[in-house]
Amino acid sequence: MIDLVQRPNFGVIHDAATCTSRRLVLRGSGQAAGDRIFHVHVKDMVKADPSDKTAHDYPAGRFKRAPLNTGNVDHRSLFRALARIGYQGFLSCEATGGDDPAAVAKYEFAEMQKLLKM
Repeated sequence: MIDLVQRPNFGVIHDAATCTSRRLVLRGSGQAAGDRIFHVHVKDMVKADPSDKTAHDYPAGRFKRAPLNTGNVDHRSLFRALARIGYQGFLSCEATGGDDPAAVAKYEFAEMQKLLKM
């Protein structure tokens, strides 16, 4: 699609959690998109029980959000691929859960820092 649009301001927002929940292949996805990645969206998901009211149904099953680096999303491989291609763009963390939003944000920031040091 990017080749069809042929615009320098049109690229990819990479979201590994969405890929995981929709059964999309992640291996090499960061490397394959290369300099076309404009933004990386970081969140984690975990398989959920069918009765879990906080979960949502996706093609790959029932999932709910989880604290970063505790779910089913392989962010380590993605961050390694981003490092190999020299990605210097934006990262955003979609943090949810908990009664203390500041504590959640601090936790997610610390986990993101760990991923960046890999």
